[in-house]
Formats: sequence, C-alpha cells, structure tokens
Amino acid sequence: MAYSLIDTEESLRVALSKTLSCLTGDPLLYLDVEGHKLGRFGTLDLLQLHVLPLQETFVFDVFTLQEKVFVTSVGGFSLKSILESDIVTKVFFDVRNDSDALFTHFGVKLRGVVDLQLMEYYQPGRSERNLLGLQACIERHSGLEPGVIYSWIRTKKDMVTEFDTANRDSIPLFQQRPMPERLLRYCAEDVAYMPRLYQLYRLGLGRGPWQTVQAESHNRVAQSQGPRYDPHAKGKGKGPFRLMYKGASQTPYQSASQPPLQHKPPPTPSTKKTPVNPEKKKPDKVSKPKYDGASTRSEPLMASLTQKMQGIGIGGSSVTGQQHILGVETVSARTCASPFD
Repeated sequence: MAYSLIDTEESLRVALSKTLSCLTGDPLLYLDVEGHKLGRFGTLDLLQLHVLPLQETFVFDVFTLQEKVFVTSVGGFSLKSILESDIVTKVFFDVRNDSDALFTHFGVKLRGVVDLQLMEYYQPGRSERNLLGLQACIERHSGLEPGVIYSWIRTKKDMVTEFDTANRDSIPLFQQRPMPERLLRYCAEDVAYMPRLYQLYRLGLGRGPWQTVQAESHNRVAQSQGPRYDPHAKGKGKGPFRLMYKGASQTPYQSASQPPLQHKPPPTPSTKKTPVNPEKKKPDKVSKPKYDGASTRSEPLMASLTQKMQGIGIGGSSVTGQQHILGVETVSARTCASPFD
C-alpha cells in the first residue's frame, strides 16, 4: 500500500498534478478527515485522499499547510474545486462531521458525495436502523484475509493508546509533529480499503436504492452545514427512517419513485357470536425469529455479491502487504487536459 505525507507546497502540487491526471470518465476519490474533536467546535488537522487509478493515498497535513491545502492550484484546479465539483464523485464513510469541519474551518462546500455508510445501510434485506462503523464493515464484508484485518485493527488500537497518551500530554494526537509513522499508516489505511467495500455494496444496490443513497448522502452534507448541526449529538448511530412494505426482505425501504402504499381498512368485526367448542384447542403460537442485524447476513451478502463480482470480471482476492486492494487493477491511470470538461 503506497502512501505519502503531503506537508510542503512542492509535494502538494505534485499530488494535485497526479490526481488531476486520473480524473477521467466517472472518477471516484475516497476521502477521510481527522482532527481533534472533529467538527465546528474542534480542529481539522489531516485529510486523506485515496486515488484508485494510482493505487496511492495522499495524507495532506492541513495542520501545517492550513488553507494552502485547499487553494493551491495546478492548471487552474485546486483541491477545493475538486471537493466542490459535481462531476467528480467523492466517497466518504459517514460524511457528516467531515463536511462540517471542511465547511466551518475552510469554507469548503462538499458536492458530489456518496456516503459509504449509507450504501451498507440500504443493502437488500437490511431492516434494522443501527448504522455500522467502518471497522464492522471491513470485518464482516471486505473479504480480506484475517491477518490483514487483524493488522488493521491492531493499528487502530495502537492509535487509541496514543490518543490517550496525547490527551495526558495536552498535545492532540493529529497535531503531533513530526508525524509518527504509525499515525501516518493509520490514516492511510482508513481510506485504502474503502474501494473494495464500495464495489461490493454498489453491486447490491438496484436503481431505486442507489438513488436513495445519493439523496440521503446529499441530505447529510446539507444538514452538516446548517447552523443547528451538532457534531456530537446523540442518536447519530441510527439511520434514516424507512417505510416498510410487502417483500421487505428484498426491498426494505420505500423508494422515492414508488407510489404510496394503499392500506386497506381493517374488516369490521362481526357481531355474531360463535359457539366455543371446548374440545377444539387453538394451536400454540410460534414466535418468529428476530432479525439480529448485519452479523447474521454478512456471509450471505459476501457470497452473493462476490459471485456477482466474479461474473463481471472483478477479482475477489484478498490483499497482503503491498498488493493492490482489489486484487486486480480495475482502473488504469489516464491523462486528460481538463477533467471538468
């Protein structure tokens, strides 16, 4: 896995040039943001950008470069213009606090965003309202080798320990300079495995669910930029409400393109009394098994979607060390004069 720390203006221009050369067709960029108490009441210290055609992750040192990260331009385009473009699709995992911090501290109005957390939430058969975190998604759905997942989780746990130590020393973790290598790797790995989840979840979404994901992703960005948004409010672990209807195991929510359901009124109870036969006993009620969340559906989801991926030629091999994330190079880097034409 290739990753680079971008903490000088020279390296910033190089990273922008390499990114712009890949923005052709329907480009996808995978991003994450880190900071101390991330949001309008905290700081924005790092921005991670994974460029799939390059198989490379750039970790921008916002704490050091500040607004230069967003306004420095190459060929008339800057990171700010990319983030605010409808043409370039940006994939975040739970975009809310990231969007809040970008908008509050640097005036960046995100557009063209797809929220990976919502892509998992609207998978067929998904009925509970609890949202999954990135770690749960990688553990259950990525199909990575256990050793790779264990290494990723261990890196995150090490950072939790580092975070506690940084708080005791009154130096926020993401503001430590020089930046520890473990921290740099932690930031890069948070976005490096997102493309695998994106392709997997995208195959499970039909037209209606996909439009719902796009609409709800837009709503999350709009809400995060509102004056009343609280980045640390309770209840953020619940997903949007979904209207249930017949066949919920296949379509567990009401699509915006579907007409409203026609509910029949309940039948009028009969006033005629029926004699009771004491010898005739009613059958015991059999309790239906309760849905216990994504843990009971992770293997069927992986099996069905992996079969689809293989059917269209997308590899399903795991990664180790420096291997490509998806096991195959699904996109090649291409050069274009103007990615926004």
